[in-house]
Amino acid sequence: MSALYRLNALQKELRDSLNLADDYRLEIHGEAIRANFIGLHLSSVFQPIVDLRKNIPLGYEALLRAQDKKSISVAPPAAFHQAEVAERLVKFDRLCRTLHTLNFLNMGPGNGLLFLNVHPELLITVNSHGRVFEHVLHQHDVATRHVVIEIHEGAVSDEKLLAAAISNYRERGYKIAIDDFGKEHSNLERLWTLTPEYVKLDGAIIEQAMVNTKLRVYCQNWSK
Repeated sequence: MSALYRLNALQKELRDSLNLADDYRLEIHGEAIRANFIGLHLSSVFQPIVDLRKNIPLGYEALLRAQDKKSISVAPPAAFHQAEVAERLVKFDRLCRTLHTLNFLNMGPGNGLLFLNVHPELLITVNSHGRVFEHVLHQHDVATRHVVIEIHEGAVSDEKLLAAAISNYRERGYKIAIDDFGKEHSNLERLWTLTPEYVKLDGAIIEQAMVNTKLRVYCQNWSK
């Protein structure tokens, strides 16, 4: 299959799956796939996630990199804000996750779990969480159990909506991670209620644990 044929096939697939108009396009740079949408050039980078208890890799967290038309870097929050202003937030979020998935697959087999962020606004405004993205995963033979949905617990104040969103994802086989726990106004009681498979502690807690023996022991016991 030629690169051009593959590119055209992917563009049609994403347009149909994500309900995108002709206001986006894909590009292939070596093994990497990039996207152009709402005036931004989008690409993926991956950060390894390691289980410190066993010192083994769990997988990779996908992170968005964006540039404007002048090749100036745009921070992810600003990129999502731009999508929200353009009333393309849902499609932008889905496109980013799909882009990350395609690039993750290009890394080859045996890379463990794929950790993906979901914009907090979509958790409380979009029904049937994960259904559209699940269709994309199945098209590329990726089981939902190999995908971890990362949620910033403190960014959603409505506990019922948050619990419903997590339940919806779980019913479809996704795993759940709470990201940056311990930052600002994290709710420990809510954490017990949500029972995520993974909890990613905020960097400030990790730094404190390095010098605070009691906190370090508490974090180690908590992660067991």
